[in-house]
Amino acid sequence: MANVRVSERQNLLDVAIQESGSILAAFDLAVANDISVTDDLTAGQVLQTVDIYNADVFNYYTQKNLKPATGFSSFGTPGETEEEGISIWAINIDFIVQ
Repeated sequence: MANVRVSERQNLLDVAIQESGSILAAFDLAVANDISVTDDLTAGQVLQTVDIYNADVFNYYTQKNLKPATGFSSFGTPGETEEEGISIWAINIDFIVQ
């Protein structure tokens, strides 16, 4: 099997669809790399790939050089702002009643 380098904000489902054409491969990827399906991946991390589940989807992603990255990042990262608005504010802490 080949290896793949994880891109920024990718999770195991992203890598599964990119490298095998199906999110079902996430379970095989987890076993092959001795990680949990819910583990956070780090940009630059190298994973061993698994067999291709859906060649059409795999070929599409490969030909278009698509690298899905649907993972969340934490607040405070450069370029991101903290949530604002009345549904986030706490009375007498962020939202002052006068």
